[in-house]
Amino acid sequence: MLYGFVCSGKTTYAKKLEQNKGAICFSPDEWMVRLYGVNPPVEKFSENYDSVLEIIEGYWTLLLRLNVDVVLDYGFWNREYRDYVRKKVKESGGTPKLLSFAIPEKTALTRCEERNKNLQEDFLIIKETFDEMKGRFQSLGEDEDFIAIYES
Repeated sequence: MLYGFVCSGKTTYAKKLEQNKGAICFSPDEWMVRLYGVNPPVEKFSENYDSVLEIIEGYWTLLLRLNVDVVLDYGFWNREYRDYVRKKVKESGGTPKLLSFAIPEKTALTRCEERNKNLQEDFLIIKETFDEMKGRFQSLGEDEDFIAIYES
């Protein structure tokens, strides 16, 4: 379970785990971009995102039941959803591990601006969107176990 704000290095790390550990990575952002483009309609974003999460949950829970490691590159901004996924991981025979990515806000914004110049499997995130998203990002609770990942 990869936790962190936009452009904090989660997807880069997830791809390394795929290559080096043979884990299967699930990134709802990549599915959303493939289905709805780099700038999907705002009015249907939440509904479409929830649908993507529901679909891919069937795949990653199956893989866990088959004893295959999975990486969930979701961001996990919401505590309630983190708790839900931890429970699903355990029910599927896995052991949840939360990896936390934290970088300075200025660095994250700079990375977003650079990424916007060559979008492939990423959303367009302009400064106004970046600022709006910060308000929806929930910090980890003191009772949440996590492993801090420091990537450059």
